[in-house]
Amino acid sequence: MNVKEGHYNWKIAGHKKVLSEIEEDLKTGNLPNAYLFAGPPHVGKFTLGRRLAQILQCEHESDGAQTRAGEKCQVCLNIEKGVHPDTIELQDDGESLKIEPMRDILARLATTANGKYKIFLVKNIERMTLETANVLLKTLEEPPSKVIFIFTTSRLEDVLETVLSRVRVLKFRGLAPEEIIDFLNARQIENADPAKIQKAVDLSFGLPGRAVKFLEDEDYFEQIQAMFEKVRTVLKSGDVVDKFALVNEATQAPKTTADEKMTGEFFDIFLLALRYTMLQEAEEGKSPEKLQRTVDALLRAQDAVRLQKRNVNARLLFENIILNT
Repeated sequence: MNVKEGHYNWKIAGHKKVLSEIEEDLKTGNLPNAYLFAGPPHVGKFTLGRRLAQILQCEHESDGAQTRAGEKCQVCLNIEKGVHPDTIELQDDGESLKIEPMRDILARLATTANGKYKIFLVKNIERMTLETANVLLKTLEEPPSKVIFIFTTSRLEDVLETVLSRVRVLKFRGLAPEEIIDFLNARQIENADPAKIQKAVDLSFGLPGRAVKFLEDEDYFEQIQAMFEKVRTVLKSGDVVDKFALVNEATQAPKTTADEKMTGEFFDIFLLALRYTMLQEAEEGKSPEKLQRTVDALLRAQDAVRLQKRNVNARLLFENIILNT
């Protein structure tokens, strides 16, 4: 495969180091049997995994990035739609990855490919049960010819060491604000004026997918902004009654899927509000003791978010943090 630096149109924001490493793999033909893209949600991991699958399977061999990236390439279009026979995707449906579906897919991978490769793209590989992981490991140890695995994870610490030892890990990080702004401007999202884009970036935590979601879903974006302002107001007032009310509202049992979604959002918003509070206190020249108290609260909140995602009691975690902030 004749590849020169910067040859591909990756269609994602940032991640230059990761892209450079993958392009080197393509240039040298030294492709691993399995990649693991690790990083926070909405940072572009799965998008890049699908894009890599398109590049590997594409029928065009010209030097033009647009040709290889090609909307006109039927193979690339089929992969984008999730209907390419030799590119199998497992999205995250919120459930654990069970053993029988994994066995069925691995059996498909062992058959002869119609295209260039058999590619298995899995979102959030940490969802595997131990039994499923053991089945996968047997194939990772002795992969069939022309089979490439592309896994993603939002919780690298939850991926089994035995899996980690058999994949090439590439780490993704949040993007700088200017990178996300350039990305959003390039997408030309309808009715997205500069002020709105800036607000979306401010609340995105460096995650381009999150910013795009804000701009495409007006109601959702308004809910997030209202939640952020409410948390900021409560933190600024320091009123104990308001703090208790906020904890109650954020951790009450959700009645609908939408409620559950917003409960999850609260914890990330709380972290962002604490960061803003810390920066504001530093600018205002607050006492070192006051600033340290906010920094400590932020560190505890970061740990609490990780625990909350593992179903540890959220109310107890955040009640302790917010009442001591």
